[in-house]
Amino acid sequence: MSDRLISHSLFQTLSEKSLAMLAGVAEVRHYKAGETLIEEGEFNDKLFLLTGGSVRIESEDAGVIGTLKPDAILGEISTSGMSLPVATVTAAEDVEVMTLPIEVVSEIAFEEEAFANALRALGMQRAESA
Repeated sequence: MSDRLISHSLFQTLSEKSLAMLAGVAEVRHYKAGETLIEEGEFNDKLFLLTGGSVRIESEDAGVIGTLKPDAILGEISTSGMSLPVATVTAAEDVEVMTLPIEVVSEIAFEEEAFANALRALGMQRAESA
């Protein structure tokens, strides 16, 4: 799992210790088409790395915002502490994701400024498009 993490641009600045920490708690999960990964306005306790399939992003206000494909990060807005999720993420087809617990992601972000900044920037970019 650490290979998958290290190959993603969000995690490339992390120390070996932090990568090992994330790899140690990462879980691979599968969602069937139509299942919800993240619910708008509800607490989310995971950062997701989409590894297979695609997801649909939609909000109550804007409707369907778009579709994300493998290598997309999901849950960055809530994981970075910016706000509760601003959109619902639903599996558009069967998907596979790597999940990372918010507690560990937050701990690493506290220790590694470049990672925290990248996570926040990704969240800001996604929030602006929502």
